[in-house]
Amino acid sequence: MPFDPHNVYKTNSTLNFLARYVTDSSRWELIQKSLWREHSSSKNLEHAILTYNQDIKHQRFKSLHAFFEKLDENESKSFFNQTLPAMIELALQLPEIIKSTIPLLKQGQNQSISLSQKQIACLLANAFLCTFPHRNEYRRGEYRSYPSINFGELYAADGDQTIEKIRCIYNYFRRVCSQMPTGVVTFTRRSIPDEELPQWDQIEKTFSGTQLHVTNDGKIENDGKGLLQVDFVNKFVGGGTLGRGCVQEEILFVIYPELICSRLFTERFGNNECMIIVGCERFNNYEGYASTFKWTGDCNDETPLDLCRRRKSAIVAIDAENFSNKAQQYQKDMLKCELNKAFIGFKYDMSGRAPGVTTGKWGCDIFGGDKHLKSLLQLMACCITDRPLVYYTFGDDQLRSDLLRIHEFLVMQGVQIGELFTCLCHYNENGGEADLYQFIIEYFTTRSESGINDQSFIPPSEDCDDFGE
Repeated sequence: MPFDPHNVYKTNSTLNFLARYVTDSSRWELIQKSLWREHSSSKNLEHAILTYNQDIKHQRFKSLHAFFEKLDENESKSFFNQTLPAMIELALQLPEIIKSTIPLLKQGQNQSISLSQKQIACLLANAFLCTFPHRNEYRRGEYRSYPSINFGELYAADGDQTIEKIRCIYNYFRRVCSQMPTGVVTFTRRSIPDEELPQWDQIEKTFSGTQLHVTNDGKIENDGKGLLQVDFVNKFVGGGTLGRGCVQEEILFVIYPELICSRLFTERFGNNECMIIVGCERFNNYEGYASTFKWTGDCNDETPLDLCRRRKSAIVAIDAENFSNKAQQYQKDMLKCELNKAFIGFKYDMSGRAPGVTTGKWGCDIFGGDKHLKSLLQLMACCITDRPLVYYTFGDDQLRSDLLRIHEFLVMQGVQIGELFTCLCHYNENGGEADLYQFIIEYFTTRSESGINDQSFIPPSEDCDDFGE
């Protein structure tokens, strides 16, 4: 923590004109002294941060400066005269707001952390002001297996999308500093040992009881209310949120800024792990993707609260393998790895009927995943965990048609999950070059004693993919 007595900096002092010595001084005292001054511009703020955080001296806060240069003059004045002083006051209350050490969510552990929204705001204010020691970059030093948390890397990143992400952060602090929310957010790390994972080639369950809704319109975070939203994460939670990254994960983290707090205490994900976040509030609306991402306004999240004062929304963070060699994803071990990830994320530990899963092209695009394969793997995981599946194709009409067609085929043929897993392994053994869904259809058509023909397999109509039908 920034206020920890061990968080010190070296000071050169003069005993007399012949002798000099080095003393350890409290960095928290320096932070307080530097921040309590009046700050009228982002340049002043940068100077104050560099006073107590020398490790980011090589970074230039160009995107932070560019944001305030583009900001309306009245908004800028309001920030430096009202919001920033409130943020500084909130940040410096850290020893009173966080009274005990926050445990780390380490690999191989099943553990939860619940924080009030005020505690999260306090932690994020310190991240905005870059006060956390040794947490400017990941993969270095003591916290090399944890993502960065200080915002210095974000301020230095290039691109218009970076400025728009800062706008989301700006709006979050504008909101919480004018009226602090009173809810609670729970961060849970789930780890399941190998011996408790499914034996995928032996599962006899069929797809007949699994509801599927596929749409090429809408977005997971907009239209998945009440469902388990899938966050396509990096192994380091939050991915490039505090850098140039601006795809699904990073966008989710800036429209729900409280998610960024997880970077403070979440160690890199192992093979059989995921994170579930319950209760986050959405503060921002947006449009676009990657370089076209743009903040479009404030979001009033009206999701109701549960008895623990958490919003009734859940996000599961599951990372996917990065397939630089796309052929690897069809290998048996890789199929198991990805199925296990989805199973761990979708597993429902509470009583009653599990809410549906809302997801999309998990691990595709820059990670090289085959969208037809990855959608099928998620369908298999939903089937074994008894969850309906809502799948967003993000405008991909062909994928929508293909996924509905293969699901209808699997149901009509009574295909078991174990049989489909074996089929996928055969696909790899046969070179993995044929159309995946057509290979599956031919594989089970040949296997079937009666076979099927064009008349017995009818692709679903536009109206037959709704829930409950």
